[in-house]
Amino acid sequence: MNRLEATTFGSLVTWRLLQAELALGQALPVTWSFLADYAHFHTCRVYGVTFTGPGGRLSMAFAPKIVQAPHERQDGIVRHEIGHVVDTVMDTTALKAWTKSIGVTLPPKRQGELRADAIALAIWGEPLIYDEDTVQCAGTSCQGGPRPSSLGK
Repeated sequence: MNRLEATTFGSLVTWRLLQAELALGQALPVTWSFLADYAHFHTCRVYGVTFTGPGGRLSMAFAPKIVQAPHERQDGIVRHEIGHVVDTVMDTTALKAWTKSIGVTLPPKRQGELRADAIALAIWGEPLIYDEDTVQCAGTSCQGGPRPSSLGK
């Protein structure tokens, strides 16, 4: 990964976090980083993960390979991970009321992956597409469909 690629991706993450905070009317206390040696990223379709780390700090981590991915894939992955962040930090009742007020049905909490996609839809107004590699994609040039049931909920 070169510095320009990392900076460009970092700008995307910062921009999308700001948009989410504006849409929700609240700050999202999350950090993000690249995490090179994480076993989950060895799967070809996995580029990002959101987790609560030491001291209860919420973090998004991305595989370095994300900077080589097309912009639409990067954007879809970032939106999905921000969906997880929102689901973690926002009051469940308030989140459900907010998504309902804009016409988005929020799946049950046990369906975390579908919830992250629904939250992304609520924030950005367009559904995430799962491309030929079953990876999230966002934008008009994306080809694919909704999250395949084979990936779980």
